Amino acid sequence: MNLTRSLFLGLAASTLLLAGCTQATNTTNTEVTTDPVAEVTATVKDVPEGCPVNNSLTVKSDEAGTVEVSHEQSYFVDWGTTGANLVFANYEVDPQSIYGHTYEETDVLTVIKLDAIGEDGFTTGVYTKADEAELQVSEFNISTIDLAGAVFNEEDEVELTYVGEDYVCGEVRSEDTYGSSIQGEFIAQYQLQS
Repeated sequence: MNLTRSLFLGLAASTLLLAGCTQATNTTNTEVTTDPVAEVTATVKDVPEGCPVNNSLTVKSDEAGTVEVSHEQSYFVDWGTTGANLVFANYEVDPQSIYGHTYEETDVLTVIKLDAIGEDGFTTGVYTKADEAELQVSEFNISTIDLAGAVFNEEDEVELTYVGEDYVCGEVRSEDTYGSSIQGEFIAQYQLQS
């Protein structure tokens, strides 16, 4: 009986130690539910003011279908004085080399190009396609294995609600008469182009 109890206590201690080590290796700064019955959801911890805790971003096109994009594959890649890319994917993407990927049938890459506004970098506000706008966005692209297409609407816009060295957050409002759209809030990891 003592051997069984010792074995049980040793197994329980090992399980607790392993669970602690597994928790310590979660370096993505996300929180995931562990209830096996509940749907798994991921949210960002320590969300800056002006940011959602996760994405509600939806990408739609005839070729892509309807795709929900998580914050884990959402990036703001700052190119300095030449602009920036908002990058959203439904697969593990390298934000430093977004076109260096071999597409699978279900892969969808969305890239929104923001124009640089000078030496001060990017700021909060509404970026539009209007020629007279101080904050401009030039492209809204949706790419799949079969198509590299765009959302064609001069009224498309991106509103940045937070710009920091950790995240860039905001909302995309882009839809055209052909059925393509990029809509919803996002929290994207900030990266300086290397």
